[in-house]
Amino acid sequence: MILSVTDLHVELGGTPIVRGVDVSVDAGEVVALLGPSGCGKTTTLRAIAGLETASAGRIELSNRDLVGVPAHERGLGLVFQEGALFPHLTVRGNIGFATKEARRVDELLALLRLKGLGDRPVHALSGGQRQRVALGRALAPRPALLLMDEPFGSLDTALRIELRSEFFALARETGVAVLLVTHDQDEAASCADRIALMQEGRIAQLGSPEDLRRRPASRFVVQFMGAAALLPGPDGDIVTCPEDLRFDPEGSISGIVEALETAGGMPVAHVRIDDVLVRVIAIGAPPVGETATLTRVGSGHAVLSR
Repeated sequence: MILSVTDLHVELGGTPIVRGVDVSVDAGEVVALLGPSGCGKTTTLRAIAGLETASAGRIELSNRDLVGVPAHERGLGLVFQEGALFPHLTVRGNIGFATKEARRVDELLALLRLKGLGDRPVHALSGGQRQRVALGRALAPRPALLLMDEPFGSLDTALRIELRSEFFALARETGVAVLLVTHDQDEAASCADRIALMQEGRIAQLGSPEDLRRRPASRFVVQFMGAAALLPGPDGDIVTCPEDLRFDPEGSISGIVEALETAGGMPVAHVRIDDVLVRVIAIGAPPVGETATLTRVGSGHAVLSR
């Protein structure tokens, strides 16, 4: 285990912000702290980094107690949304700021596709290149843990998807543990091995993206993840994902098709069933505005009591 956080509490100005968070990250694992604005995810990360003071709890990095250790002595890598590069230094100077190993800098320039740009001033780089430099600077001293706060948020969609895919593949390959703060459900689901979904300073659910999608612990998880809806069942409300229903002329569930779209390369229909809007794979869907009948398929649906 690289990072172990137990019963973490943080107060800001006397107000509780983080209220008993437990989370861990292993070598080569990406864990996302996900949640709405104000839920405590960034404060949790900052407390682990030593930028905020924990009022209670334990933070361990490779079995070393970090409580009371100054931020610059914790041996962590930090990457923020804007990168916070040193404007007076070159690409090489920024990446090499935290290491004396010239070979390490050359290695990172190659890994991050910055080879040939080492002597360029950072203000002459594109947004994606600047963020690669920030990643390289964080990785240069070979940290066991990398803390990332919305690191791709300032990039356009195509570049964001490309860069995060490359980076997390590199992190897993090199064995770096990553704790990622994001408000983006799709980013967390596509990048993280596990997601810690936070609500009002606590973790509402910690598990794989599939756990949160198929086996949510609460209605908040269903609503925030947005990949499922709740339909009434005999023993409670049934968690229903797009692939759980199919259009069937003989089906027993009826609703009105409100919209048709393509999501992730797949046709999806939005169907209003009673007062619930459910996404359904749109094979066999009638036109928008018409009544459709559907059948529930598959098994093992999670049930939330009413």
